[in-house]
Amino acid sequence: MLSSRARRVAFEAFVREQRTLWVRDLDAATQRMLAEIEGVPELPFWAPDSRRLAFFTGGKLKRSDVNGGPAFTIADTGVRQPSSGSWNRTTSSSSVV
Repeated sequence: MLSSRARRVAFEAFVREQRTLWVRDLDAATQRMLAEIEGVPELPFWAPDSRRLAFFTGGKLKRSDVNGGPAFTIADTGVRQPSSGSWNRTTSSSSVV
C-alpha cells in the first residue's frame, strides 16, 4: 500500500511463519520490518504525514511507527470485521467507520 505522500510502500510478509508488516522508502533499496502481528492485519491505512501506519487485528485498532518498534493498541473496537479506517488530519487520531 502506497503512503499518502507516495514516498513509502507498506507490505505484509511472513518471517519464521509470523505475519509481519514492512515499509520501504521508494528512494531506497532496503526495507524495514515495522511489527510482528498477532492475527491477520486488516485494512491498513497511513497517517497523513506517512510516518505511522494503522491497522485492525483481533478486534483492536493498532498503530506502528515507520522507524520500527512495537505495534501499539489504540483502541478496542469490538468489531471483528471492520469496514474501513481513516486518520484525521487535524488531530492525527484514528477512527473506525
